[in-house]
Amino acid sequence: MKMKQLLILVGVVLVLWVIFVLMDQSSVPTAKENYLVDVDTTQISELEIMTGGSTITLTRRDDGSWDITNPIEYRANRRYVSQLLEKLGEMRIESEVTGKQDRWPEFELDTAGVALTIRQGGESSSVVLGKAAESYRQSYARYADKPNVYLINGTYKMQLSRTVENWRDKEMFPYEQHQVVGIETEAWNLAKNDGSWMLTVKGETMPADDAAATRMQSQIARLRTSAFPGEEEYASIDFDKPDNTVKLSIDNGSRLDLSFYLDPNNERRYFVKYANEPTVYVLFEGIYNQIFQSVDDLKVKEEGEQEVQAQHMG
Repeated sequence: MKMKQLLILVGVVLVLWVIFVLMDQSSVPTAKENYLVDVDTTQISELEIMTGGSTITLTRRDDGSWDITNPIEYRANRRYVSQLLEKLGEMRIESEVTGKQDRWPEFELDTAGVALTIRQGGESSSVVLGKAAESYRQSYARYADKPNVYLINGTYKMQLSRTVENWRDKEMFPYEQHQVVGIETEAWNLAKNDGSWMLTVKGETMPADDAAATRMQSQIARLRTSAFPGEEEYASIDFDKPDNTVKLSIDNGSRLDLSFYLDPNNERRYFVKYANEPTVYVLFEGIYNQIFQSVDDLKVKEEGEQEVQAQHMG
């Protein structure tokens, strides 16, 4: 009997001990990391960046891509926007530095700071990002409507201080490489049929050097402007009289005409423009030469010619 009572007592003690442990654990506060920006980046509809008296607005389209909508309208650089969205989730507050507004200039959080407004779901929040701390692994920030200055993880001001030109997407070609099925200049025509490139010169069609044609196809698909020139730079150009034009056939049946105009002030530089499109791009001589190759460069090489070409390429 005594043994039975002892076992019951031990069981009760164990149950009480388990209850105590569970209650004790639930009463211990869990440290929650505090972030300057608390948003779902997939739901952000607009980002507004104010720096140096200018404002740049980035707007998400229905298909998930981003456009610059102020001060110009143009495709936004996908990589830069993606990096910015990623950075928004890294702005962890590490400590409060001061609650005094008169110290803002010390941390470049006055007019020297970059103001970032984030809009999503009809709501918006704004923060100001300042200079880097001594370690350059941290920086200073504040909420736009509060005086408090915080030390946060990471540095962001330089990235957000890009000019509107830098926020523009410099990719020139809107299709994938494999979609280019025809490349035509005044001297020759390349067409891809059943997986092979054919070269037509003065009405005569022959097999093309597949490697050379594929390299050109790749070059066209990777075209990137080196700059977006100001109107004053190409004011003397007559866009009705290109120096050369390449006509590109796409596998969906569309065609793009890309015209080149030699810069009168720089013989190694070309202004480049699609027909019926307002944007003017800049490409240099090296890219020009890779597109407007000679017929001999595009013909199938004889064995001896292949060896000579390999030596030149090496």
